[in-house]
Amino acid sequence: MGTAWPSTVSPSRATPVYTASTVRRTLTAQPALRSAAHGSARLARVALYAAASLWLPACASAPLVPEAASPVAAMETEWTPPLERLTSPEAFGLVRVDMRALAATPLFAHLEQQLALLVQEDWSEADIAYTREFVHRVDELLWSVEGVPGGPLDDVTVLLRGRFTDADLDHLADTDQHSTYEGHPMRADGAWSIALLGDHTLVLGPLRLVESICDRFDGRSPAGPPMHAAMIASRARAGYGQHTLGYAIRAEPSPYVSQERYAEAIVSNEGYCDLTAGLDCHLGVTVSDSAALAPLEDALQRVLDVFNGQAPVFRISPGLTAMVQGATFTTEERRLVLHLSASAEGARDALDGVLELLTTHMNSLFADPNAP
Repeated sequence: MGTAWPSTVSPSRATPVYTASTVRRTLTAQPALRSAAHGSARLARVALYAAASLWLPACASAPLVPEAASPVAAMETEWTPPLERLTSPEAFGLVRVDMRALAATPLFAHLEQQLALLVQEDWSEADIAYTREFVHRVDELLWSVEGVPGGPLDDVTVLLRGRFTDADLDHLADTDQHSTYEGHPMRADGAWSIALLGDHTLVLGPLRLVESICDRFDGRSPAGPPMHAAMIASRARAGYGQHTLGYAIRAEPSPYVSQERYAEAIVSNEGYCDLTAGLDCHLGVTVSDSAALAPLEDALQRVLDVFNGQAPVFRISPGLTAMVQGATFTTEERRLVLHLSASAEGARDALDGVLELLTTHMNSLFADPNAP
């Protein structure tokens, strides 16, 4: 018999703060992005662009497997290892974007136009032009998160697969100090760095993690992908690598935030979004106790109610409201899946709604309390 799980969720209120630079402040309020921004303005631009590519389309302890890690032997440039092989075997979260597929969609073209308008007061025309050209040389983007599940996101690395040169390091870093790590070109700004592996992979993140990825590339350290049993199962449920955007995140009770009882049953979050023809998202939560599914659905519905006009705490655009109102839930054994879908036009309207929300309301939700 399952446990009776109480459900109480109180939507947070946000105070509108509108300027065109709100997106920059909002995204860099996140610990990992804020560290990048303080270390390098140019690295922050790429982090912002990557964050937008991940956030906007997605608006969503088991023992180690015995053969958890094996070295990546002799990763020569002529053989390009999958990005997952460069992640830590102990990573608890992966978010992958098929940038080639995403960049070919009308929705991404619209996103680029809107982002260019939003950042034009903070970025030069040259910065905007370079960033757009650079993004279209990226075939795949992968965020890898290490550390304690549910803890601060300070151990985040961004891996980019595409066509790159040493000149990109100069564009993306604000330092003139060229360095190398085990033969790999690198630029370091404070605790954050960017490295080039061959002519096909860029790695951004904390210096110690970037060096670890270089070690995995060269075969000096055990390679990924993450081999925790919960991560293996989560990636399988997400159809990882088969969609425009896919993610798998292992969950554990967090010492950093108070949790409802049903949240303690969450094992993983996984899902995917396809954007080749409109928007089709399947966002799942897997739990250890099926009794947690009902209060979990209730909690998520309360969040949706904030966006569909049922429990308004701030103005929501009609485009975003229309998409959220069409959301549905399905339940499987110990799994709840939220379905979001929209036509190409509906997805564009919803995207405009998300951007409007970011620029008018979300700054106070994510603002750094220690920021001046």
